Amino acid sequence: VRFEGRPLAGVPTERIVRQGLALVPEGRHIFPDLTVDENLRLGLVGRGSTNGIADDLERVRTLFPVVHEFRHRQAGLLSGGQQQQLAIARALVSKPRLLLLDEPSLGLAPSVVETVWNTLGEIRATGVTIVLVEQRAQITVGFADRTYVLGDGRVKMELTPQDADDTERMVEAYFGS
Repeated sequence: VRFEGRPLAGVPTERIVRQGLALVPEGRHIFPDLTVDENLRLGLVGRGSTNGIADDLERVRTLFPVVHEFRHRQAGLLSGGQQQQLAIARALVSKPRLLLLDEPSLGLAPSVVETVWNTLGEIRATGVTIVLVEQRAQITVGFADRTYVLGDGRVKMELTPQDADDTERMVEAYFGS
C-alpha cells in the first residue's frame, strides 16, 4: 500500500499521520474512560506541527457541536452517534489530506446518519479526500464521485452519483445481476 508514492508497510502510525492519512475504524474505538476533550486531543499526537491547533480544535467543535457540548463528559457515556462524531473529529484534528472511514453509519439512527453524511460533505468540500467502506450503497453512491461494489475480493461494478436514483442499478449493486 502506498500513499502519495510512498510505501506505508512497516511505517510507524505517527509517521503515517504526519504524512496526512487518518483512519476512523469501524466501531469507533474511542477511549471510553477519557473525556470527549481528552479523546479529541489524542488526535493531535503525531500531527507534526503545533501550528493552528486551537483553530483546528475549534473547527471540529463547530462541525460536530456534540464534541463541544459534551467536552467534559466521559466519552463512554455518549450515544453511538455521538461517539462516531467524536471519532471523526479526532481524526480531523490530525489535519489529514486523506480520511479513511470504515462503516461510518454502522449502528446509527437514521437522523444521526444524515448528520454524519452532511458533515462528511462539508469536510469533503474543504479538499480532504475521503475513502470509505460502507454497506449503505444508496447514500454512498449519492455522496461519492465514484463507488465500487466489491464481491469475492474483486470490483463487480462501478457506480456514479447519477446511479443513486436508478433503482435497477441499485438492485444490481445489492444483489448482483
